[in-house]
Amino acid sequence: MTFEECELLDSKKMSIMKLVSIFSKECLVYLNNKFKSLDLNTTQAYILFDIYNHDKINQEQLASKCDLDKGAIARNIKKLEDKNFVYRRPDENNRRQNEIFLTNDGIIVLKKAIDLLNNVDENIFTENIIENELFRKNLKEITLRLIEFNKKDNNEDKI
Repeated sequence: MTFEECELLDSKKMSIMKLVSIFSKECLVYLNNKFKSLDLNTTQAYILFDIYNHDKINQEQLASKCDLDKGAIARNIKKLEDKNFVYRRPDENNRRQNEIFLTNDGIIVLKKAIDLLNNVDENIFTENIIENELFRKNLKEITLRLIEFNKKDNNEDKI
């Protein structure tokens, strides 16, 4: 969507879901362009975040946290391994599982990705369109409600 097309949209007549969808798509396009300089895509960057935020994480747990299937995680982990950003080690308690760890290069590229994300946040909120913390809080609450609705719908489908 172009800037002009989006500007012409009447947000009062649009569903919040449509606005969030446009927002999400534009974020992905922007971040993928920024992450190219790091030889990453957004999926790989978020995988690095999840590995960094957990002392021990295996591929199955990572797939669940990233909401990706096991095959997609395996392909992305392989690409990250080829770039020397992560390494796999068989889980001592379950040899069928691999634990994933960041390499020093992975930590360096992750810190650069975090800097890029922080820069995006600063650029978006420079004009005080809405206070940053309030926006984050409200977006989290909306997300939690959607998770509850999805969980409820999934439970009803099983009945």
